[in-house]
Amino acid sequence: MIRCVVTPFVGGDVTVGYADIDSMEWTGFRKGTGYRDLAIYVGDKKVITLVGVLDLEQVLVHINRFDVLGHSSSR
Repeated sequence: MIRCVVTPFVGGDVTVGYADIDSMEWTGFRKGTGYRDLAIYVGDKKVITLVGVLDLEQVLVHINRFDVLGHSSSR
């Protein structure tokens, strides 16, 4: 299984299988990079938020799950 391992600012690593992602939503305000934060959900549970200061374009290309990427900030 292809997965992503995220190390948050606080706490331990979070592992998310790309195939397990049910939805991704843009949240918060745009950062200096032009991106907002990206919340990743498995089922109805938010498992991790990727901070918008990261190069989220590269992250999204690797996740390759644009079919579950929300187009608005509301779920």
